[in-house]
Amino acid sequence: MRRYRKNINFKNNSEICFLGEKCTITFIQTPTLKSFVIKSGKTLKVFRAFDSVQTYSEILENYFRQEAKKIIEKRVNYFAELIGENYNQIYIKDTISRWGSCSSKRNLNFCWRLVLTPKEILDYVCAHEVAHLKHMNHSRHFWNLLESIFPSYKDARNWLKINGKKLHEF
Repeated sequence: MRRYRKNINFKNNSEICFLGEKCTITFIQTPTLKSFVIKSGKTLKVFRAFDSVQTYSEILENYFRQEAKKIIEKRVNYFAELIGENYNQIYIKDTISRWGSCSSKRNLNFCWRLVLTPKEILDYVCAHEVAHLKHMNHSRHFWNLLESIFPSYKDARNWLKINGKKLHEF
């Protein structure tokens, strides 16, 4: 059974890596009817409507999920085209034990926290899961295919082993 994390807790004026760029999170109360996030330079401005039931952290997580969906879809499409494979659906989740997975129904699942990594790490996970569309295992054929579409996969894999746990501390 997969575990999912709840109660994300981002802090005002803290620094976070967003697609490889250090950004400062700034919380702002706003009289608007809708909460939203704006990336302005190296600042993520989180605007919370006065009557919002969402916390600043929930607003920011929703923003990260939306950005993850857009970016991951583009990168998955790129790698899928490289190997001539199609997928069914992409799902964005908050898994603790996996960065991505590929189901027998050709659905691809990704952890939204990948947007908190450098772009090449997100690319590695996308390429890895796309390679599973051709080889649903970790055989030599799988690793050879992955290396052909993402030659630096070993470095990215090591980065996740070293730094991945930090991304689940929010």
